[in-house]
Amino acid sequence: MKNKLSINIGDRITYNDEFYEICYIEQDVIRYSNFINGNMYFITKDDLIQKILNGDVKFTNLSIPQFHKNKALTLEEIFKYLNYVFSKQIPCSNRKLKLAIKNIIKENPDLREISASTLAKYIKIYRDKSDSFHGFYQEKGGNKSLRFSIEVEKIINEVIFSFIKERESFSPNDAYVIIKERIRSLNTNSKIPSERTIYRRFKRIDPYIVVKNKNGSKEANRKFKASGQSLISYGLLAIVEIDTHEIDCIIIDQNGNVLGRPQLCIAIDVYTRAIVGWHLCMLPPSATKTLLTLKNMLMRPYIGKTGGLPTVIIPDNGCEFNNNALANFCNNFNITKSESQPYLPNNKAHVESFFKSLNESIIHKLRGTTYSSPLHRGDYDSIGNACYTLDTLRDLVNEWIENIYHKRVHSGTQQRPEKMWDDASKILPPLTIPKLEVERKCRTVFRYKISKDQINLKGLRYKSHALATLNSHFKEKVTVYVDQLDLSTIYVQDPFNKSNLIQADSIYPNATKDLTLAEWLEAKEIIREKYKSDPNEIKNEETLYLARLNFLLKIQTLNKKNKRFRQVKNDLPLMIKQQEDRLKLTSLNDEKVDVRSSNIHIDDVPHLAYDNLHSDLTDFFYEEINFDE
Repeated sequence: MKNKLSINIGDRITYNDEFYEICYIEQDVIRYSNFINGNMYFITKDDLIQKILNGDVKFTNLSIPQFHKNKALTLEEIFKYLNYVFSKQIPCSNRKLKLAIKNIIKENPDLREISASTLAKYIKIYRDKSDSFHGFYQEKGGNKSLRFSIEVEKIINEVIFSFIKERESFSPNDAYVIIKERIRSLNTNSKIPSERTIYRRFKRIDPYIVVKNKNGSKEANRKFKASGQSLISYGLLAIVEIDTHEIDCIIIDQNGNVLGRPQLCIAIDVYTRAIVGWHLCMLPPSATKTLLTLKNMLMRPYIGKTGGLPTVIIPDNGCEFNNNALANFCNNFNITKSESQPYLPNNKAHVESFFKSLNESIIHKLRGTTYSSPLHRGDYDSIGNACYTLDTLRDLVNEWIENIYHKRVHSGTQQRPEKMWDDASKILPPLTIPKLEVERKCRTVFRYKISKDQINLKGLRYKSHALATLNSHFKEKVTVYVDQLDLSTIYVQDPFNKSNLIQADSIYPNATKDLTLAEWLEAKEIIREKYKSDPNEIKNEETLYLARLNFLLKIQTLNKKNKRFRQVKNDLPLMIKQQEDRLKLTSLNDEKVDVRSSNIHIDDVPHLAYDNLHSDLTDFFYEEINFDE
């Protein structure tokens, strides 16, 4: 009766409408993985058989034929027969079983009919195995009995499993020595296993478990999972991957002060491989940077570049990408945010490939490059050769994307991204959002009173001649629309004509250019804590500039604790010290700056004012607050 189920490595199953593949079978434990993302799971044979019988698990592709030559019943079919017999409490007489078979066939027309004697054999197997379906599971051949006494088997298992839990590299020979000594200490005549037996026992262990215990889950998942299924995009902006990369180049300010390595956030269209949005600044990955990239994506069509409204975005999986501001932005524009798997570049293979091309084509050819590794860099002095400002690097990256990357044949599509985008746009143009709609939905609403003909937004003041007239007629709070990504201007709703918005400009326009709300909230706390100054009264632009320098230093100091970001020496402490001396401010921390260690001397640095300040120092962004108010 060859009707027993056999489970083998490579069999594929469906569970909860998802596909899985059996990767390893060790005694009664089965390791299987999600066919799409490669995540690993474990299940016992008993649990798997029970799920098969309940109909939760279905085999879709067996490594061996499901039926033998005699077309015997499957395990599911046997279950239906036995379930009917035991639920109806049918006696095992030949006449009663024949009648039961007819009734079962009437209820299940697709079920193959068997004889009463065959059904009686199934009932006997089931009862002999203590009402279990183990008798219908086909084990692999070989002697399954214990080769050694119970005490010896226990010692072997204890030593082997203690070895695989250790991070150090121990060989089966080391385990054999310990096993032999422990068996001899029993003072019995128990048979000692050979070294070859211990070696085979080690080989029987799931290699995934060995690597996981020695190197961690991250390394085990990376080693024992395939790259994953390729993303299939059926049109322009159907799927957009977004990720941030630390540029392998050190930048300076206009006075030659070393700032460090900037961060580039890229959005790439999976269908055409075209870059549909990007943003380059100094701070690590954040939701604000993603918002800036998305806003850039929506505005690019109005300047004749690739971009538009995406359907699905796949941002980085870090917690910095999951906050209310980003969620509200996606909800406002009906954008679906799909999560990627942490520590797995293959989930965003297209954008990772772009960063590789960017480094090889331009970044590693610039002066001040750090290259991709210390081995590649050698004795090259990256800091000493640094000569590019943030604006210059932006121009170079933009030039390479628009005039080189978009115009050359992509190895994945075998077409030029620019031409592929143009051809696809003729069939189905990308969706766009009106400029005013983008600006309106990118703003946060606040309620403030007009004081001294100005609006005080969390310490930043905004003026408008129309506000002076409005203040004389209206003394209550007015509605203020704030672009959380740029605090240089705000809009005040006319309380007498709500369709009219009055623009109010910052009294420090240069200092607040590209200043984000999140950065300002963090910077004002630094002013309060470090200088005991009132951050709600900024008396000049240089004080705000000092706050932003302190904020940037704080972020880069925090980055030193994060292994993800390789750090370089910068001149921020010296720049802060110069600004404090200029403003005659004393830090409560009384931090001393080693001027001799820097490549810039105080006497040589010109007076820093926001009138001639280069924008590379006014473009720092930070995120981790709730903008909803």
